[in-house]
Amino acid sequence: MFIIIPSFAGIIFFLFFFCSQVYAARSMIITSSKSSLFGDEELTLSASMSGFTNNETIYIKGAFYNDGSTNYFGLTKYNDNFIKNGESTVTQKQITVGNWDNNLIVKPDFTDSGFIGENTYKLKVGFYYLTSGGNISPVNWSNALDVAISLPDPTATPIIPTNTSIPPSATTIPSPKPTLTKIPTIKPTSVQSKITSSVASISSEILGSSISAKPTETIKNFGNKKKDNNFPLFLLIGGIILLISCIVVTFLIYKKKQNSYE
Repeated sequence: MFIIIPSFAGIIFFLFFFCSQVYAARSMIITSSKSSLFGDEELTLSASMSGFTNNETIYIKGAFYNDGSTNYFGLTKYNDNFIKNGESTVTQKQITVGNWDNNLIVKPDFTDSGFIGENTYKLKVGFYYLTSGGNISPVNWSNALDVAISLPDPTATPIIPTNTSIPPSATTIPSPKPTLTKIPTIKPTSVQSKITSSVASISSEILGSSISAKPTETIKNFGNKKKDNNFPLFLLIGGIILLISCIVVTFLIYKKKQNSYE
């Protein structure tokens, strides 16, 4: 009896220790040196793993989410590509335990419905492993980190200037120039000369007939009729002189008016 009891206790202790090593739960703890992201900036996570066996194949992905929501979003870098959080499991980043640097690069997916604008989101890593039957396990999650996400700056749209100049092939229609009609200029000297000659001829006719005929005849009559009454003779001579004076004055006035018009 004394020998059986220690043997039974040893078996129980051995089974408990062995099973705890074989069936230990897989877990992952992530850390990051940054707690905020701006625009399309990337975030590198460091993973500490336990419960896995060497050369075991697992699939991992990063997941951002608003606290209290299960609408996950994010992009995980796999080789040179970024895989969306919502893609199928087998397309996610595949690693081999013991042959991995334990680093994971993720960034937000602004086109996903889970992104609701600038805010502080939760970030965790989901991983899948192969079961003993060769099937992919349900998703398992690491611890969560708080990450503040800011939107990228808007891209400026270049303004292309519009060319408003007339193309070289365009033909410009010249505007018609107004035709000037030359008005002939009347020289005042010709008019003046004509008027002067007309007045001179009229004056010569009047003066010639009055002076040449009348005074000579009057003088002769005056000599022959010395003894007659001289009063009518004086009136006649005075009238002739007055008529000549009027003609001369009229001509001078007409001449002055013509000069003033010019």
